[in-house]
Amino acid sequence: MTEKNMDEIRITAFETTCSSCEHVFSVPALSDFSYGQNIFYSEDGRYYIHANAFEASAKLIHVLLPKDCGSELFWFSLATITDKINGKSLSVNARCPRCTSASVKRNLGKETGDMSVVKATYHDFVFLPREDIIRKVKETVKQFIETNTQ
Repeated sequence: MTEKNMDEIRITAFETTCSSCEHVFSVPALSDFSYGQNIFYSEDGRYYIHANAFEASAKLIHVLLPKDCGSELFWFSLATITDKINGKSLSVNARCPRCTSASVKRNLGKETGDMSVVKATYHDFVFLPREDIIRKVKETVKQFIETNTQ
């Protein structure tokens, strides 16, 4: 991973196969040594965002989440409040850019080069009134619970 400029970084990409349509494509992936970082994927599988847990907006989310929340809830919440890219919402799960299925398998043994990935921004969230920020975080917790108990 290398920084290209203030708004994007280069991240190693790996071959990924869609289990639904068998499309083979590349997605960026961070190493196990990238503590406090994650990649968010657009709902259509075409865009990627680099998130850093040590940025101010991420710390705000962490403070507003329940004390005993795990990393899954934290990253889900951060992806939810990240500014959309080209109108697309973001998720912690990679998606196929052909059929948008989230059923994909990454081949971490097969690098395909580097990809330019933009850094996450949170403008739409941080400029909300205080009450709306708190409400939005509560909504993401509720959504996470509903999604993970079905």
